[in-house]
Amino acid sequence: MVDLVDLRIQVQTNCQISDARHWGMYSICGLILRFRSFYRWLEGIKPWEEPDMEQIMSWIDDSERLWRAVETEDFHDINVGGKSFSPFDLKGINRELGDTCYVYGAGYAGGLKPTFFLAEVVDIQKISDIDVYYLGKELARDLDAYPAMSQDGKIYARREPMGHFLYDKIVELGNTGKMSIKDALETYNFNPFKFKDESEIGHKLNEISWAELEIYVYHEIGEVKEPFFKDNRWHGIIQVFSNTRVEKLARAIGDIMADTNDFGMLNHIIRYQKRASLGFYVAFIDGFRKLMFPEILEAYQKFMETGDWKVIEEARIKGHEKAEEYGGRILDIYDSAISKGRDFAVMEITRELITPLGV
Repeated sequence: MVDLVDLRIQVQTNCQISDARHWGMYSICGLILRFRSFYRWLEGIKPWEEPDMEQIMSWIDDSERLWRAVETEDFHDINVGGKSFSPFDLKGINRELGDTCYVYGAGYAGGLKPTFFLAEVVDIQKISDIDVYYLGKELARDLDAYPAMSQDGKIYARREPMGHFLYDKIVELGNTGKMSIKDALETYNFNPFKFKDESEIGHKLNEISWAELEIYVYHEIGEVKEPFFKDNRWHGIIQVFSNTRVEKLARAIGDIMADTNDFGMLNHIIRYQKRASLGFYVAFIDGFRKLMFPEILEAYQKFMETGDWKVIEEARIKGHEKAEEYGGRILDIYDSAISKGRDFAVMEITRELITPLGV
């Protein structure tokens, strides 16, 4: 019989080691946002509830002391069912969890930061021949908790992180006057700034989070199905240039490819004419993705004037063509420059691809 309490402690310990090693890769703003989200999860605070600042600052101090104590430790093996496993042995650990309705996840996030979780499985579906695990309550997690992620050929859709992510984005952008976020919220008939009853906010947010989580699943499906990612050089670029602007550029190119291919997020949005999801997509696009995929912004303007989904489809196709072109160029530069060293390759990719974007 699996001791879930003991397993939770083991997984959370590795989460703490990962956070201790990699917290410096975040901007100050990014770290604060992750702290706030993590603290809400830890204390069971709803997304729309503000944590007490004195308590959260005290908790941050405690966390930093813990990080200093564990930052030089190796990741611990996971002991479950009387057996010991590497923390990255998903198949072995999940085989032992078979009858528990819980699943263990381990992989790498941006900057190759190790990420772990232990969560309740509430549903399993097969979409495009891929097993999709829909997760409920999470027993352990690290600072990075993406709404959906693919690991070991499976996709994990995480409902708790989705609720916090979506609400934080709505609050951040809801009063900016952006047409896209305004239309998305109106389509869902949701305005958190006007609701007075917390149960009303919670019910509506759960409804929206569940619907939009499906959209993020299709981003992951797009990643799994994208032929370009079968080129081992692509994964080499992510590894060689981790924690650089080149990695961020490569990940943005990959995100656009995944979103715009025939299996991805935008194709699903267009096929089922999910207007609110389109609004969120346009509202949330930022960084390199926004600079490399301006077609979706222009198409959205036309869509709002005409309601014609064809303009979004045309932008999707164009976006995928451009992303493939960017991907091919970054591989070509990598091939020709890496023999002269990592720094030289970074300089060349920056000169050829990043500087022309105006950043």
